[in-house]
Amino acid sequence: MDSSRARKGSALRDDTASRTARATLRRAFWSYGFRPFFMCAAAWAIATVLVLLAAALGGATWPNGALPLTRWHGHEMLFGFVAAAIAGFLLTAVPNWTGSKPVSGAALAALVGLWLLGRARERERQRGEDQTRRGHTAPSE
Repeated sequence: MDSSRARKGSALRDDTASRTARATLRRAFWSYGFRPFFMCAAAWAIATVLVLLAAALGGATWPNGALPLTRWHGHEMLFGFVAAAIAGFLLTAVPNWTGSKPVSGAALAALVGLWLLGRARERERQRGEDQTRRGHTAPSE
């Protein structure tokens, strides 16, 4: 009976420690701009290259109305990858240069959300142009 209680107590301590560790990691991740933006830049670079390779090698279809493949790749590298890398750098460096407090927490998450929204919006814009050129119309609001 005592060993059962000890195991429950140990499991409870482990669970509490695990939750505390996760909360600490979450706070650390959103404490400086380079962490989420550099991660997004890396993920976007990999995703863009994979899409480029899949479309170039014929493994994926490319929308008729979309930018030509190489122009799309350049666009996404500039406005996706480079924009995220610069944002991460500036959101980290400027507070160090000026002695001000860094953008962190919910405000930083909102900025990352805006970057992600821009990437999603670009994809939807290209799909819309493809449908318009095929004779389909987008639903009106």
